[in-house]
Amino acid sequence: MARPKQVSDEDLVAAARSAFLEKGPQVSVGVIAKRLKISPASIFHRVSTKNKLLVMALLPADPPELMQLQRGPVPDVPPEEQLVAILTGLNFYFATAVPAMFLLISAGVRMRPTKVRGKSEDDPMQLRLRAALTQWLRRSNFVAATDAVAAADTVLGAIEARYMHVYLGGIRSTPVSDRKYVRDLVRLIL
Repeated sequence: MARPKQVSDEDLVAAARSAFLEKGPQVSVGVIAKRLKISPASIFHRVSTKNKLLVMALLPADPPELMQLQRGPVPDVPPEEQLVAILTGLNFYFATAVPAMFLLISAGVRMRPTKVRGKSEDDPMQLRLRAALTQWLRRSNFVAATDAVAAADTVLGAIEARYMHVYLGGIRSTPVSDRKYVRDLVRLIL
């Protein structure tokens, strides 16, 4: 009979994410194990390599806003209001995803290039968000259909770039400044 897990998968992922974000991808599994009060061997028993642990801990889950975008605009709710809500959520997503992506890249983890852009669940999140936002913008008539790709690239690129600057120490992010930034972006593409 197998011994019960001492640490949940969620706790393992949270501890690994915290350690990688604090100390970088070179942090030893021993440091993570020590935080969890378990042995490194027990981590390797669940996750066969440190690289897999790194990806498991840092690759962000799909943001809920992706499904909102895929469902399309909600009737009887002003598109501007919907877009501000969606982009506010994506703003929070990129605040956590950008540092994680920097670490994955610095660790040499290669993101698989896609064959059919925007069509596969295996595509990088940025491409899936771009495709979904483009379709949402077209269906909402918020911008001209011919401008939807440029508008999607503009707002997603701006939010992602903002968090690159935050991560690199160039700017500070606060909930108030984030909300203003999102509203300014929406006004920009009107």
